[in-house]
Amino acid sequence: MLEGVYQGKLANKYPIRLFIQRVHDDGSLQMYYWYQKYKTPIELSGRYVKGKLNLYAQEYNKTKEKWIKTETFIGMLKNNLFIGRWKNLRNGHVSDFNLQVND
Repeated sequence: MLEGVYQGKLANKYPIRLFIQRVHDDGSLQMYYWYQKYKTPIELSGRYVKGKLNLYAQEYNKTKEKWIKTETFIGMLKNNLFIGRWKNLRNGHVSDFNLQVND
């Protein structure tokens, strides 16, 4: 089951939690994550297809009058472990992440 709470670290030093609330029949997801230090939810959108998760956060740009992607989580889910790469799309910073289901 994909839904649940995943916890681990971003860049091997920032504790985060990822909450997958619902997986729809088309593979789209309802979810959010937060940094343990701040506990401010950041909503994510994305898809789950054949073990691969492709997630992104976005914010509304008033000047351009459209939604802009701000960060991505791309990785594989296997044996209740979600491993991949996070990218800040504003500055190009990339970090690995490793999240495991919190039983």
